[in-house]
This record gives sequence, C-alpha cells and structure tokens, in this order.
Amino acid sequence: MPGSATTYQRGRARTTGSPLEWGPLGECGRMDSHLVDHRGEEAGMARSDGARGGERHSRPRRSLLTAHWGTVLTIELAVAAAVVAFLIGGTTGYIVAGAVAVVTALLFVPIRGRSLIERIRLRLAYARRRPDDVDADVPGDLVPLAQWVPGLSVAQTHTGHGEEVGVITDGTAWTAVLSLTADDQLLADRGADLDLERLAHLTVQDDVVFAGVQIVTYLVPAPTSLLLGEDSAALGAYREILRQQPPPSVQRSFLCLRLDPRLCMEAVARRGATDDGIQATLRFGLHRVQSVLKRQGVETRALSPIEIHEVLSLTAGAGPEHEQQRTREAWSEWHCDGLVHRGRAVRNWGRNASIGYGALLESIAGSPVLFALASYTFSPTSQPSGGVRLVTTEAAEADRAVAHVESHLNNRLRFAPAGGQQVPMMLATVPLGRGV
Repeated sequence: MPGSATTYQRGRARTTGSPLEWGPLGECGRMDSHLVDHRGEEAGMARSDGARGGERHSRPRRSLLTAHWGTVLTIELAVAAAVVAFLIGGTTGYIVAGAVAVVTALLFVPIRGRSLIERIRLRLAYARRRPDDVDADVPGDLVPLAQWVPGLSVAQTHTGHGEEVGVITDGTAWTAVLSLTADDQLLADRGADLDLERLAHLTVQDDVVFAGVQIVTYLVPAPTSLLLGEDSAALGAYREILRQQPPPSVQRSFLCLRLDPRLCMEAVARRGATDDGIQATLRFGLHRVQSVLKRQGVETRALSPIEIHEVLSLTAGAGPEHEQQRTREAWSEWHCDGLVHRGRAVRNWGRNASIGYGALLESIAGSPVLFALASYTFSPTSQPSGGVRLVTTEAAEADRAVAHVESHLNNRLRFAPAGGQQVPMMLATVPLGRGV
C-alpha cells in the first residue's frame, strides 16, 4: 500500500509476506543515453498536489560570497582594524597595522590551493574521523559503508501502483535512487545530451525541496591495463583493432534524490509528520523529477531495495574476502577490503559543467584502474560540488592513475589539493545524494 515502509536486512524484507526477490540492476551504459520508461509515483497524488503550484518554493542557491560569509567578515574586520591602527599613526599603530596584515595574510591567503585556516580545519576533521562500530544485523557487504555512515539502512516504500521503491536512510535524510539505463551504443560520454545545469532546477519540485540532487557514474575500463599490463599482447591487439580509445566495459549512472525534512517541513506536514509522511513526500518529489526528466528525453526507473543494496555495495567497493578491519582512512587514500581508493575533489569544472563531467569520464575510461566513480551534486544551499574516486590494488598504481587522469584532462578541470578528504570523497561518490 502507498506509504508502507519495510527495513531491508540481509537480502530479505522483514514482512509477513514472501521475501524480496533479486531483480536485475539494469543494462550498463552512459549518461547521454535514452532510457527505459518508469511511471514513478501515483497520478492521483500528482494531480492533487499540482493545484499547489502557486506555493512553489523559490530558494536561490547561495553564492560563493554568502557561502563563506564568516571568512569574508573576519577578513573585513581584520582589514578595518589594520586601517584604524595605521590611521592612529605612531610606532605602535604602524606595528599593530603591519602585524594584523601579516597574520591575516598567513591565515587566509591560499598557498598551494589551501589557506592556513583551511589546513587546520582539514587536519582537525581528519584527526576526529573514526569508523564506527556496526551492528551485527547489518549485511556484510554494507559494513564498509555503514562504518562511516552511522544509522545507514535500506527500507522500501510502494507507489500507488504497488511498485517497490528503495529508500536509503542515514538518520538525517531519506534518499531515493533512479537508474539511468543505457542504449546500445556503449561509448564514452561527452556530456552532450545530459545538461547538468538544467538538473540544478530539480532541487525544488513544487513544495518539495531536496537537500541534494546527485549524479553518480560507476565505470570499469575495458580492457583494464591494470590487470593485463601495458605490455600485454591481448591489450595491444584490442587497441590495434579499435584504433581508438576503447569504450568502458561497464558504465552506469544513477540520479540520487536526498530529502532532508527540515528543508520542507510544510510539505512533510501536509502528508503526515511521520516516517510515512516523509516517504510520501519523497515519492511525490521522485515522481515529479521523473516527469521533468522525461520531458527532457531522459527516462529513468526507481531502484528497488535489493538493487539499492547491491549498488551501495558495488560503489563502496566491498569485497567478498576481507580481514577483520574492513576499512581504514589514510591521508592520501581510503582502504576497503584490500583495495586502495584515491579520491580527488574537482574545484573547477570549466566553462560548461556537462562537458567537464564528460571529459572526466573519458579520462577515467583509459586510466589504469579496476573501477572508478565520478559524481556531481547540486544543493539548494551551496554551490555544486563533485569529484572522482579511482580504485586500484596498490598506492603506486593509484599515483599512476591520478597522473593519467590529470594528463588526459590537460587543465580542462581543476582539482582541489590532494589529501585529508578521503572519507568525504568516498561518501560523495556513493549514491547517497551528498556533496563534497
């Protein structure tokens, strides 16, 4: 029935009926493909809430200035203090003015991409992060992610047509995941048909405000030079036949909608100030997003709980064989079940974010990695953010993969300084709807 929710554990749904059945994750493909239709949320709800179009939210995205108003205010106060001290004059005034100017410059002027204040904050956050203990009933392939996302669970709800929709909860937000299925042309995406800038408007749908709208792309290069080696005869023959960059063997994209009830409390209250009301709000927003995308020629389908379970395990990099310590964060990489994950945040996507994202995927497709993930996230309260996570077997291989991506991009994108953000980058490249 609509609004019902069931927590998913260990491949089963805790209901009185039959267990959930494993379903296909869909075809592998690329972001600019045309996709399978999915009707989404019940039409009755769409019609009834459509009458409230006049109540549509209008939340402007914060500018860079307003997003960093604290830093700007501090600098302004320091400059004002220096000017006042200088105008007072005398030896003491000049010394104070010079000292204030020097300290302000040391604290806030970026050196190699980061200011001293940013470095201190980064070090403190890195020192505080620790993996949490995970309950025994958490499925083994979700443990690596659950260690860094307290309260992680996968539940289910149903549309008016009885279709299952998976919902990720983490204690503060509810997230649904749409699959962008593929066409028959398995080619590297140039970002020509999926306009990221147009996706920015998806954060507000009628009375529903999403905390994050995120694109996540999972990509496996083919054939992978990391496994075969650059001197492999098979790899050489493959390249000789194609005479161009080989397409990836797997490329799948997901659109994640993260609902934080605190951003649209009125919308949730209209549907019931309970978990059922929150999920009804999420279903309504999900249906609206699917309708908007369909009008743009992009058709999607909502993932079921079991599909979400598989996708979370896949994108987190959980493995069947592992030691007692599943995950560990180092300054330059995140370790999970024997694999090395190297994350880099993108600071500047170039003139066009869609083209920049496509260029990033193209660079990954030829990199020496086991698999990689890229993401781009919109939020109504902050600037868009995103990045890339490269997964290899050793740190030296991760260095080569990063060098390959940077060389291929040739400064078309600008990365943030490396180090200190490996867990945040992991979480930003898993379908949770989070930004960097």
